[in-house]
Amino acid sequence: MARIWFGRDPAARLARAALWPAELAYRTVSAVRNGLYDRGMLVVIPAAIPAISVGNLTVGGTGKTPVTAWLVAELSRRGARPAVVLRGYGADEPLVHQRLNPGVPVVCDADRAAGLRRARSEGATVAVLDDAFQHRRIGRVADLVLVAAEHGLQARRLLPAGPYREPVGALGRASLVVVTRKTASLEQAAA
Repeated sequence: MARIWFGRDPAARLARAALWPAELAYRTVSAVRNGLYDRGMLVVIPAAIPAISVGNLTVGGTGKTPVTAWLVAELSRRGARPAVVLRGYGADEPLVHQRLNPGVPVVCDADRAAGLRRARSEGATVAVLDDAFQHRRIGRVADLVLVAAEHGLQARRLLPAGPYREPVGALGRASLVVVTRKTASLEQAAA
């Protein structure tokens, strides 16, 4: 998919054009859903404990796991009892979080509200929600959104024609935007 999303050759451009109707449908559903949340017409469930989401606008890696681990360590250092709550798509992700923050509860639950209740029952006083920026059903005290310096804000097309889950304007909901880099030079990251 990356070749289609970021490619400049005629075949990639043609593929993106062919995906435009599906992108338009996805964009419309996303806009309607976000509008309903913005107007209070969809219910936001209060979190069982204060929750901070770490997410991004795109599919793929932007460094959510290391930032989540850092945030958990920082919260612990400051005297909080954090937990990591994630949906649990991959079997390895909970193990990674357990290795990065030994002794911290890692809760996997497709129902994040139930996951937050379980985190509270395990003694957590705050939860870090991994990959939860688009999961607006759960109330939170802050949203950290990561943007990969390697891609910046280019290829702004939404799924499936591009890597974006939401338009760049969704950054307006973020409490903090964090630029991450895996391979970008410092100059590229600063651009």
